[in-house]
Amino acid sequence: MKLRLEKLSLKHIKVLTVTEIAALFSISREEAYRIKKNAEKLKESLLPLVAVGYIAGEYKVYFPHGLNLVWLPEFKLKLDPSPYESSDLLDEEYLRYLLLDLPRLLDRARKPVLILEPNRFTRNEVEGLEYSLYILARIAYVYKIPVVLFTEDKKLYEELRKR
Repeated sequence: MKLRLEKLSLKHIKVLTVTEIAALFSISREEAYRIKKNAEKLKESLLPLVAVGYIAGEYKVYFPHGLNLVWLPEFKLKLDPSPYESSDLLDEEYLRYLLLDLPRLLDRARKPVLILEPNRFTRNEVEGLEYSLYILARIAYVYKIPVVLFTEDKKLYEELRKR
């Protein structure tokens, strides 16, 4: 499938880095830089979206726009408004979803994003996790939405909290 740059919204282009634009669309870094600069001129006045989380049906928690990390021994979290959830994609497919599919969904309707178990990498685990968090942070910033990272893994939670 050939990707077409003109199919992306300016917000979507703002999420991508110059290197990603050049690699995804097979253009020079100079051309990618020019495209990115034009997209950066876009000034939008989106109001930040706040999600309300209900934990085990009892506790009400507010998630502001940005990355939000949640650890619970078992998944008992409900978000309002209902979020986009990533499926069980791994490795490159997961990164492709974050870079291409998720921003397209957010262009249609801004909603919170829920990532169940953010460590989706079978190889290059540390680099993959860090890169995916970097992408998610950019998405949260550009679209002004909460991204909730949920894990049942206490060790992963402690590691991510330090970053």
